[in-house]
Amino acid sequence: MVLGDYNADCQYVRKSAWDSVKLYTNPAFHWFIPTGTDTAAMASECTFDRAVAKASGRFKTAFVPGSLKVHDFVSNYKIKVAEARQLSDHFPVCLQYD
Repeated sequence: MVLGDYNADCQYVRKSAWDSVKLYTNPAFHWFIPTGTDTAAMASECTFDRAVAKASGRFKTAFVPGSLKVHDFVSNYKIKVAEARQLSDHFPVCLQYD
């Protein structure tokens, strides 16, 4: 599994460019965090953080569907984006596996 800040959305990867992203179009890989999941602690709806693994591997079969959680500490703690960015410009992302 490869987890991290892929900068894979919005101004970095436009919708029209996804067909040229080989890791995304290759059916051998599964993307656990779908586009449209806001993982950025800023005024955006961008999915910069991703989790990708082999589609046929243990990570895919052990993943608990519906377990994806994004900890939006801006909304949860009612703080300003500028305050949140002192901690991180990304929200923590959690996935559960059995």
